[in-house]
Amino acid sequence: MVNRGMKGINMNKEIILQVRSVYGNKNIYPVCHIANALIKFKDPKITFNSEDLKTMKSLGLIIKWKAETI
Repeated sequence: MVNRGMKGINMNKEIILQVRSVYGNKNIYPVCHIANALIKFKDPKITFNSEDLKTMKSLGLIIKWKAETI
């Protein structure tokens, strides 16, 4: 199936996440606007887990990682 109505539009399927260590636990936080929109489905959570990452990958999203700052 060809989507003729969106010819020439580049759909960005990348999301940016960041791993931060909080009290010795590694948590995955949203960084970009798409990841921030997805985190709203996790109410009341503010972090993602490994199952969320699998789901994102199955949807065709490319996960980019922001470097942790010290």
